[in-house]
Order: sequence, then structure tokens, then C-alpha cells
Amino acid sequence: MRATFEPQTVILGATRQMDATGFLPAVDKRGRLVWAMPNPISYEKHKGLVDGVPVYRGTSASYARYVRAQVRRARRKAAERESDD
Repeated sequence: MRATFEPQTVILGATRQMDATGFLPAVDKRGRLVWAMPNPISYEKHKGLVDGVPVYRGTSASYARYVRAQVRRARRKAAERESDD
């Protein structure tokens, strides 16, 4: 079992909200992180909910980790090339 929770979907444009001090991420009453979400692309009707559920454009977490790794690798290679000069 994993030591920490890893999300299965990454919402593009979602950022963590910071608390009043600005140093720590904000948490709700249950201790979960609070996120600043982008505008949803649509709303879907949901059983039992009156207004509907927001639908966000997302990508799989594994693909997002792959893209971040490629960006870090490209930056590292560029820094190595600059340091060799």
C-alpha cells in the first residue's frame, strides 16, 4: 500500500489555496487540502443533486507525471550544457 494518496486525475489549472499566513496550504474541517479550481467546462445532472456536478477537463496522473519528468530532464540537460561552456 502506498504511504500517501496519489490522485488518479490531474485537473489542469487547479492550484492549492494558501492559508492566511501564506506559508502553509489551506485545509478544510476534515484536514483535506483546499484547491482553487478553474471554471468547469460543463455541468452534468447527477442523481440526488439539484444543480448538477461540475465537469473539468483533466488528464491522467501518470501522463502528468511523465510530462513533468520530461520538463525536468530538459531543464537539467540545458543546465549541464551551460555549465560545460
